[in-house]
Amino acid sequence: APICATSDARECFHAAARHVSAGHGIEIALESLRPLLSEGERAVIAAGWNSGRIEPTMDAVVAQRELWSQARSRIRSGMMLPAVVLFVAALVAPLPRFLTGGSAVVYLFSALLPLGIAFGVWLLIKTLLTKRTPGMDRLLLKIPFVAQFERRRSESEFATTLSLLLSAGVPLTGALPVCRRALTNSVYRDEIDRYASIVQKSNPLSVAMSGSRLWSPEILPVIASSEKAGALDEGLARLGNQARERYVSAVEMLAAFLPKLLYAVVALFIIIQIVLLVLQVAGMYRSVLN
Repeated sequence: APICATSDARECFHAAARHVSAGHGIEIALESLRPLLSEGERAVIAAGWNSGRIEPTMDAVVAQRELWSQARSRIRSGMMLPAVVLFVAALVAPLPRFLTGGSAVVYLFSALLPLGIAFGVWLLIKTLLTKRTPGMDRLLLKIPFVAQFERRRSESEFATTLSLLLSAGVPLTGALPVCRRALTNSVYRDEIDRYASIVQKSNPLSVAMSGSRLWSPEILPVIASSEKAGALDEGLARLGNQARERYVSAVEMLAAFLPKLLYAVVALFIIIQIVLLVLQVAGMYRSVLN
């Protein structure tokens, strides 16, 4: 608690310490950390603690958090310069029309409109991603470029979490419900629910996953061969590492694509301002000639 940066985080750890001192179980202690840890993270940590493999479990949770943090940082860093360019262009592009006799109100409207639209789009995307609904999750899996990004993340979450639980000694029938809680996308969570019901009838995971179109083509053969070899946790660990690497590549592609999109918006805005300026100057010439 003393090394936490915020008072709320410190209080969460003090509350967890009080539960531990009172002899309460790990699940109750982790409940005090609800503001800091997601439901899936709490479930995975509890499973690792109960199986006596808390260290690798914590390492995996930290690795996942670092991965998401690095992804957000790369996207933000890639958007900084285009955002500055948009801000400068919004102020400078309509300036010639204002200096040639334009209205101050029109200038402010022309300058603030693109900035307001950009801020509104950013706020909308942030809201949709933080307050996700089943409809939004389905939409993310249908948008061509974003779908790859979402699939890689879901595959990484699924394979890494399930591998960790199986290696910790949790049976597959008990690991799937915990893995389901660790997934972000509700479409994948519903799919894991279906797998759990099939596995409970003594079917292997590869049979439960057969016919699904949510996963990359190589996932099902690896799971089937790993089950036959009795090393499903090791096969899932390899899949998790591969999916994580592909997720990082998708993040890099997204970080490279978004600035180009914003630059295109800036260029379009400047072109519109030039056209409006040319029309204004042409109108002035016509009025003088007449």
